Amino acid sequence: MLAKKSDHKQVMRDYRFKAGLSQAEMAEKMNMRQQLYSNVETGRTKLSVEFAQSFKKITGLDLITPKNEHIVENTPTPVLTQQQDDECSVLRERLSMKEEIIAALKAQIALMERVIGK
Repeated sequence: MLAKKSDHKQVMRDYRFKAGLSQAEMAEKMNMRQQLYSNVETGRTKLSVEFAQSFKKITGLDLITPKNEHIVENTPTPVLTQQQDDECSVLRERLSMKEEIIAALKAQIALMERVIGK
């Protein structure tokens, strides 16, 4: 399904609800801050092509209209150097492991609190 420019904000919200997700959950699935997601959904921030593609993967809603008439800001994606691309890959991997890292850190904190008698 394609979303028209005039109604994309409401349609985005409806599709998010159909997916059973809050803005925070949707933002997490899209690897972005909740505030940024909210700003895009409410129209305070323009859509990017990457946002539209990520949103479609999760909800099935195509935010790009036919005939290359985009409702997104059509800015080119910057070209990354190999080093930048490698750093992005490392960060993506770390981000995907965040829950495990958080759990391990909480366990370390709990152990330290027991040791110091808190």
